[in-house]
Amino acid sequence: NYTMMHESPKWLAAHLGKTEAYWEDLQKSLNAEFAARGVARTPTSAVATKIIESAVEQGYSAPTFEGVIPAYRDEPGKQTYAFPTQFDDFGLRTKSGVSLVDWTDPRITLETRARVDSLEFDGDRCVGVGATSLGDDGFGRFPAGGQFALKPGGRVALCSGAATPRFLMDFVEPPAAGQGVNDHILLPLGIYVAGEKLYVTPKDNYVQVFATSEVDGTLVTVDFFSGPLDKLLYLTSHLYLAFLPNFVKSIMLNRPRVFWLAKNLVRGLIRIVDVGINVVTRGNPPELVAAIVKYNAHQEGRYESGRRITLDWFEDPRDALVAKAAIPPLLPLLEGVANKPPRVVRWLIRLVTGAPYEARQVDKYVDKYQRNWLLSEQHLAGGSQGSVDREAGNLVRGTSNVHVADLSAVPLPRVSPQMTAYLTGYHVGRTLYS
Repeated sequence: NYTMMHESPKWLAAHLGKTEAYWEDLQKSLNAEFAARGVARTPTSAVATKIIESAVEQGYSAPTFEGVIPAYRDEPGKQTYAFPTQFDDFGLRTKSGVSLVDWTDPRITLETRARVDSLEFDGDRCVGVGATSLGDDGFGRFPAGGQFALKPGGRVALCSGAATPRFLMDFVEPPAAGQGVNDHILLPLGIYVAGEKLYVTPKDNYVQVFATSEVDGTLVTVDFFSGPLDKLLYLTSHLYLAFLPNFVKSIMLNRPRVFWLAKNLVRGLIRIVDVGINVVTRGNPPELVAAIVKYNAHQEGRYESGRRITLDWFEDPRDALVAKAAIPPLLPLLEGVANKPPRVVRWLIRLVTGAPYEARQVDKYVDKYQRNWLLSEQHLAGGSQGSVDREAGNLVRGTSNVHVADLSAVPLPRVSPQMTAYLTGYHVGRTLYS
């Protein structure tokens, strides 16, 4: 994927058990698996280099480039990290997926287009998995009645992410199921115009650099984006739906089709504006740079009845204080990469979003955003961590053979959670079958 970065071994040891040395070794092992399949940290692009140079000028440390996939260093101070992407230096996609499983192994049956509906128990032991076939695509043999029986000694590994806590609540009812869920608060910043040619390729739409800093013990991560207007805003268009009136968003949340239409309406308007820009610039549109700020909410949420998940963003006043302290130092970093757009464009951006270009505008923007926020980073984690025994391979309490092998088994990582999700599954698999 785009944002491959490990949590620190110290954090993993605190939340998944074992020692820091264990997690360092496991990260190296998983990195080696990825490297063997062609995943590598290619040299940073012109955009990434420009961001790193500007960050260093603002007091950030430069990336160390140690290992294939970086791990967050629990060290004081501002830091930058470079990570692998799916693209080579020419912007060509080289990897869209990597599997560590040998799917030719005769012991493996892959059932696609199947929805798991239930877990069947005999006492504390799961003896079967109930599922519904969503269509025959030629893989495997779906059993009559949709019942997959476990063999003697068989185990179940739940790795359905945000759906796992709901499954535990419905079929297992262990203590604390559905509690402690969280996601990254995300605030989009303004758009900047490159003053020099940065030779942006698809590799740079999601720039391979993170910048991290701490505000009163809360880790703040900055993601960077670049490209022409249509590519840049295609990635981030849904973020700007947050600034629609709240009653419109209420309708959207209850009617996914309306949300889809609104998002694509925004993208359509972007396309129209982009055509105009191409006409004015004679097919040479400006290269743009943007960024988002993300960090963990201080108050964790919970799963409610039905399909509702409640996130308590900004219920704790520290959430707003972190943003108000973190954003002002980032503005000169962005100005070191690209220029502020013309005054009239800044006025339009601020009219719609309130995104700040001056430090004095930050507090008003954060106050507006916390009244209007709509979407999280979609990095949901937690909800099962109080229901599992860490020392027994995340065994679900009250069962003898059901394990959780996804991000719901841990609190929300402070950095991009993708590698923590992979590492959790890798850890559970090795614990059960090594």
